[in-house]
Amino acid sequence: MEIFMSSSFLHEITTKHFSALASAREPAIFASRIAAPLSLGIMAGFFFAFSNPVMMAFQQLDADVFIPAFNGINISVRNGLFFIAFFLPLAMLSSAALVDRSNRLLWVVALIIYTVVVIQTRMVNVPIN
Repeated sequence: MEIFMSSSFLHEITTKHFSALASAREPAIFASRIAAPLSLGIMAGFFFAFSNPVMMAFQQLDADVFIPAFNGINISVRNGLFFIAFFLPLAMLSSAALVDRSNRLLWVVALIIYTVVVIQTRMVNVPIN
């Protein structure tokens, strides 16, 4: 005899017997739909601001000015606020993927892409600097 449990069956059990979970899920979904894209947007803005105007300005500098200036940026960017901003999207996207069932694929894809960005930054860009 085969027993089949669909996700709708489990959803009915969860919402019927654990109504607090269902009512707590909606604010969590709302918060994740705001926090995850916002944290990604902050980092996208940082990457754009660094790669576009900052690096274009550095191209105009002589090496004796460029190297100390670039080293100064590398030193100043290593702080707690940047650490939080850099890794926060990983946490926000993970929580969004767990909570927001209707958009889970979108959150997982975004999480994979940002994970690749973090790995590439850590393994390639940081050693170059």
